[in-house]
Amino acid sequence: MEFWASGNFLEGHLPMEMGNAEALERLILSNNGLQGKLPKEIGKLKSLSVLWLNSNFLTGVIPSDIADCVSLTTLDLGNNSFTGSIPGRIVGLDQLQCSVPEEFGNCFVILDLSLNNNRLSGSIPKSISRLTNLTSLDLSGNALTGTILEELRYCVKLQGLYLGNNQLTGMIPEALGYITSLVKLNVTGNMLSGSVPMKFGELDGLSHLDS
Repeated sequence: MEFWASGNFLEGHLPMEMGNAEALERLILSNNGLQGKLPKEIGKLKSLSVLWLNSNFLTGVIPSDIADCVSLTTLDLGNNSFTGSIPGRIVGLDQLQCSVPEEFGNCFVILDLSLNNNRLSGSIPKSISRLTNLTSLDLSGNALTGTILEELRYCVKLQGLYLGNNQLTGMIPEALGYITSLVKLNVTGNMLSGSVPMKFGELDGLSHLDS
Protein backbone atom coordinates (compact mmCIF):
# COMPACT_ATOMS: atom_id res chain seq x y z
CA MET A 1 0.00 0.00 0.00
CA GLU A 2 1.26 3.47 -0.93
CA PHE A 3 -0.07 6.97 -0.27
CA TRP A 4 1.25 9.82 -2.42
CA ALA A 5 -0.14 13.32 -1.81
CA SER A 6 2.81 15.68 -2.13
CA GLY A 7 2.54 19.19 -3.53
CA ASN A 8 -0.98 19.94 -2.40
CA PHE A 9 -2.53 22.24 0.19
CA LEU A 10 -3.15 19.64 2.91
CA GLU A 11 -3.38 21.12 6.40
CA GLY A 12 -3.96 20.00 9.97
CA HIS A 13 -2.22 17.34 12.01
CA LEU A 14 -1.07 13.88 11.07
CA PRO A 15 -3.64 11.52 12.63
CA MET A 16 -2.53 9.08 15.31
CA GLU A 17 -4.68 6.49 13.54
CA MET A 18 -2.15 6.27 10.74
CA GLY A 19 -0.37 3.73 12.91
CA ASN A 20 -3.15 1.29 12.07
CA ALA A 21 -2.18 1.18 8.38
CA GLU A 22 0.09 -1.80 8.87
CA ALA A 23 0.43 -2.53 5.15
CA LEU A 24 1.65 0.98 4.30
CA GLU A 25 5.01 0.89 2.51
CA ARG A 26 5.36 4.45 1.22
CA LEU A 27 4.00 7.66 2.73
CA ILE A 28 4.70 10.75 0.63
CA LEU A 29 3.22 13.96 2.05
CA SER A 30 5.95 16.47 1.26
CA ASN A 31 5.30 20.09 0.23
CA ASN A 32 2.01 20.62 2.01
CA GLY A 33 0.84 22.67 4.99
CA LEU A 34 0.82 19.97 7.65
CA GLN A 35 1.28 21.18 11.22
CA GLY A 36 1.76 19.82 14.72
CA LYS A 37 3.89 16.94 15.90
CA LEU A 38 4.90 13.72 14.22
CA PRO A 39 2.81 11.13 16.12
CA LYS A 40 4.71 8.37 17.89
CA GLU A 41 2.25 5.89 16.38
CA ILE A 42 4.32 6.12 13.20
CA GLY A 43 6.51 3.47 14.81
CA LYS A 44 3.79 0.87 14.30
CA LEU A 45 4.32 0.92 10.54
CA LYS A 46 6.66 -2.06 10.28
CA SER A 47 6.36 -2.26 6.48
CA LEU A 48 7.13 1.41 5.86
CA SER A 49 10.19 1.82 3.65
CA VAL A 50 9.84 5.44 2.45
CA LEU A 51 8.68 8.40 4.57
CA TRP A 52 8.73 11.87 3.04
CA LEU A 53 7.30 14.63 5.22
CA ASN A 54 9.68 17.34 4.11
CA SER A 55 8.63 20.95 3.47
CA ASN A 56 5.71 21.18 5.87
CA PHE A 57 5.27 23.03 9.17
CA LEU A 58 5.82 20.14 11.57
CA THR A 59 7.12 20.99 15.05
CA GLY A 60 8.20 19.33 18.29
CA VAL A 61 10.81 16.62 18.72
CA ILE A 62 11.34 13.73 16.34
CA PRO A 63 9.83 10.75 18.20
CA SER A 64 12.25 7.94 18.95
CA ASP A 65 9.44 5.52 18.07
CA ILE A 66 10.29 6.09 14.42
CA ALA A 67 13.16 3.70 15.08
CA ASP A 68 10.60 0.89 15.20
CA CYS A 69 9.99 1.29 11.45
CA VAL A 70 12.42 -1.54 10.80
CA SER A 71 11.94 -1.50 7.00
CA LEU A 72 12.72 2.20 6.59
CA THR A 73 15.22 2.98 3.83
CA THR A 74 14.46 6.64 3.08
CA LEU A 75 13.54 9.25 5.69
CA ASP A 76 13.15 12.92 4.75
CA LEU A 77 11.96 15.32 7.45
CA GLY A 78 13.78 18.34 6.07
CA ASN A 79 12.43 21.88 5.92
CA ASN A 80 10.19 21.70 8.97
CA SER A 81 10.58 23.17 12.46
CA PHE A 82 11.59 20.14 14.50
CA THR A 83 13.49 20.91 17.70
CA GLY A 84 15.55 18.95 20.20
CA SER A 85 18.37 16.58 19.37
CA ILE A 86 18.63 13.79 16.85
CA PRO A 87 17.24 10.75 18.69
CA GLY A 88 19.89 8.10 19.23
CA ARG A 89 17.41 5.32 18.55
CA ILE A 90 16.84 6.60 15.04
CA VAL A 91 20.14 5.01 14.14
CA GLY A 92 20.49 2.60 17.04
CA LEU A 93 19.48 -0.92 17.82
CA ASP A 94 15.89 -1.94 18.18
CA GLN A 95 16.31 -4.24 21.17
CA LEU A 96 13.17 -6.16 20.24
CA GLN A 97 14.70 -7.17 16.94
CA CYS A 98 18.37 -7.56 17.77
CA SER A 99 20.23 -9.29 20.55
CA VAL A 100 23.77 -8.31 19.60
CA PRO A 101 25.57 -5.55 21.52
CA GLU A 102 25.01 -2.01 20.36
CA GLU A 103 28.64 -1.65 19.30
CA PHE A 104 28.26 -4.30 16.60
CA GLY A 105 25.63 -2.81 14.38
CA ASN A 106 21.97 -2.10 13.95
CA CYS A 107 18.86 -3.40 12.29
CA PHE A 108 18.26 -0.54 9.90
CA VAL A 109 18.69 -0.45 6.15
CA ILE A 110 18.40 3.33 5.83
CA LEU A 111 19.95 4.62 2.61
CA ASP A 112 18.92 8.28 2.67
CA LEU A 113 18.55 10.33 5.86
CA SER A 114 17.54 13.99 5.52
CA LEU A 115 16.86 16.14 8.59
CA ASN A 116 18.02 19.39 7.05
CA ASN A 117 16.67 22.88 7.77
CA ASN A 118 15.06 22.26 11.13
CA ARG A 119 16.04 23.50 14.59
CA LEU A 120 17.85 20.42 15.79
CA SER A 121 20.56 20.91 18.41
CA GLY A 122 23.12 18.84 20.26
CA SER A 123 25.88 16.76 18.71
CA ILE A 124 25.73 14.26 15.87
CA PRO A 125 25.14 10.86 17.54
CA LYS A 126 28.01 8.42 17.10
CA SER A 127 25.53 5.66 16.41
CA ILE A 128 24.90 7.23 13.01
CA SER A 129 28.12 5.57 11.87
CA ARG A 130 26.39 2.20 12.17
CA LEU A 131 24.24 3.01 9.15
CA THR A 132 26.68 1.27 6.86
CA ASN A 133 24.29 1.27 3.89
CA LEU A 134 23.82 5.04 4.04
CA THR A 135 24.40 6.80 0.71
CA SER A 136 23.21 10.32 1.64
CA LEU A 137 23.21 12.16 4.98
CA ASP A 138 21.84 15.70 5.12
CA LEU A 139 21.91 17.44 8.50
CA SER A 140 22.51 20.94 7.14
CA GLY A 141 20.75 24.06 8.34
CA ASN A 142 20.33 23.15 12.00
CA ALA A 143 22.05 24.17 15.24
CA LEU A 144 24.20 21.08 15.71
CA THR A 145 27.31 21.49 17.86
CA GLY A 146 30.41 19.47 18.61
CA THR A 147 32.79 17.99 16.07
CA ILE A 148 32.39 16.08 12.82
CA LEU A 149 32.51 12.40 13.69
CA GLU A 150 35.59 10.45 12.63
CA GLU A 151 33.36 7.39 12.88
CA LEU A 152 31.57 8.46 9.71
CA ARG A 153 34.36 6.68 7.88
CA TYR A 154 32.43 3.48 8.54
CA CYS A 155 29.61 4.70 6.29
CA VAL A 156 31.53 3.21 3.40
CA LYS A 157 28.77 3.74 0.81
CA LEU A 158 28.25 7.42 1.58
CA GLN A 159 28.14 9.57 -1.55
CA GLY A 160 26.71 12.83 -0.19
CA LEU A 161 27.50 14.35 3.23
CA TYR A 162 25.85 17.69 3.96
CA LEU A 163 26.65 19.31 7.32
CA GLY A 164 26.65 22.97 6.31
CA ASN A 165 25.20 25.86 8.30
CA ASN A 166 25.43 24.40 11.78
CA GLN A 167 27.67 25.28 14.73
CA LEU A 168 30.21 22.50 14.35
CA THR A 169 33.74 23.10 15.63
CA GLY A 170 37.13 21.44 15.47
CA MET A 171 38.91 20.15 12.40
CA ILE A 172 37.64 18.35 9.33
CA PRO A 173 38.62 14.77 10.22
CA GLU A 174 41.08 13.10 7.88
CA ALA A 175 39.08 9.91 8.40
CA LEU A 176 36.51 11.21 5.92
CA GLY A 177 39.16 10.73 3.27
CA TYR A 178 38.71 6.99 3.62
CA ILE A 179 35.13 7.15 2.32
CA THR A 180 36.11 6.33 -1.24
CA SER A 181 32.51 6.56 -2.47
CA LEU A 182 32.22 10.23 -1.41
CA VAL A 183 31.16 12.57 -4.23
CA LYS A 184 29.80 15.63 -2.42
CA LEU A 185 30.91 17.09 0.92
CA ASN A 186 29.49 20.36 2.24
CA VAL A 187 30.58 21.74 5.62
CA THR A 188 30.19 25.46 4.88
CA GLY A 189 28.89 27.90 7.48
CA ASN A 190 30.32 26.25 10.58
CA MET A 191 33.17 27.18 12.93
CA LEU A 192 35.68 24.63 11.72
CA SER A 193 39.42 25.23 11.99
CA GLY A 194 42.60 23.71 10.65
CA SER A 195 43.32 22.70 7.07
CA VAL A 196 41.73 20.51 4.43
CA PRO A 197 43.04 16.97 5.04
CA MET A 198 45.61 15.78 2.49
CA LYS A 199 43.80 12.45 2.35
CA PHE A 200 41.02 14.18 0.39
CA GLY A 201 43.39 14.29 -2.57
CA GLU A 202 42.93 10.53 -2.91
CA LEU A 203 39.15 10.76 -3.33
CA ASP A 204 38.94 10.29 -7.07
CA GLY A 205 35.15 10.62 -7.16
CA LEU A 206 34.91 13.80 -5.09
CA SER A 207 33.41 16.45 -7.36
CA HIS A 208 32.02 18.96 -4.82
CA LEU A 209 33.93 20.09 -1.73
CA ASP A 210 32.42 23.11 0.01
CA SER A 211 34.19 24.14 3.20
